[in-house]
Amino acid sequence: LFSAMLHRQRMKWLHNQLVGGKKRKHSGSEKGSGKRGRNHASTTPEEDKTGPPSAADYLPPYCLDWWGPGVEPPASQRGRALLGCVLGLSPEEFETTYWLKKPYIRHLTEEQRAAAQADSRHPIHMLSLGDCKVLSRRKNPAPARYLNDVDVTRFLNGKRSSLGKGDELVNAAAVWKAFKAGYSVRLVHPQQWHQPLFELCSYLQEYFGFAVGCSSYLTPAENQGYPPHYDDVEIFVVQLEGSKRWRLYNRPDIHTAPTPRKTTEFSPSELGEPIADLELHPGDVMYFPRGTVHQAVSCPTTHSLHLTFSTYQRHTWWDLLEALPAAA
Repeated sequence: LFSAMLHRQRMKWLHNQLVGGKKRKHSGSEKGSGKRGRNHASTTPEEDKTGPPSAADYLPPYCLDWWGPGVEPPASQRGRALLGCVLGLSPEEFETTYWLKKPYIRHLTEEQRAAAQADSRHPIHMLSLGDCKVLSRRKNPAPARYLNDVDVTRFLNGKRSSLGKGDELVNAAAVWKAFKAGYSVRLVHPQQWHQPLFELCSYLQEYFGFAVGCSSYLTPAENQGYPPHYDDVEIFVVQLEGSKRWRLYNRPDIHTAPTPRKTTEFSPSELGEPIADLELHPGDVMYFPRGTVHQAVSCPTTHSLHLTFSTYQRHTWWDLLEALPAAA
């Protein structure tokens, strides 16, 4: 309860700061309808300004249809309904066939994608390029810091380079200059400051019974932010803008590290043939279990923005016993 109250205060403060007291705008189809929709900024990475954000940069869509049009599940079923809506699959079938076992990919049809992009209340609009710009500039109530809040990185010719050292204060102008030069911009735990992502994580926590976190990844066209690696969490990917090519691999360290208990990076030469090679487009969703090696490159035509949400980090009895102090 305290966490929810604190988050509401953050959201109220952030919204007042960013829209400067201006009234929320509505698209033509929503004006006068009584629904609070989203007025999408038309900003592209090439048009990005490093000056103060405008109201069009950040208009939080407080009324997304998390469970599908016309559906209002009971409070005890919200997380289950949201997961089913995102995956396009019943949670029971997902758990039986894929959860902790193998990757799952959901590709929308072109008709479904067009309908989602045209519907301002669809979850595909939970985060935008404009939101990323504004969140990277955050100064209050706590200024954004590198690594803790914003990670700017690039993987090129087998080497990874990053902007910012340690937990320095974020220089927003430098971030977007680096983005134009090919660097990816990752927002770390943006659900702390962004209402739709807070709702997403909160509802899913109700289903999983375990903490759920998220990060967003904004990558310029035809670039890669991170080397091939696997993570120590169960990962869900939702493509929001643009397209990205993903390649998944089996772990090359399966014999030396039987349990994937920490994030581990690899050089491309250490990997075998991919077990999956696919593209995600807006509205497409992918799940893969911990220990699945993956790398992703944005497609040539435009930037890519995707959100990952993850859970089940350090959740075993082994982790609990390891955290306990040694017996006297």
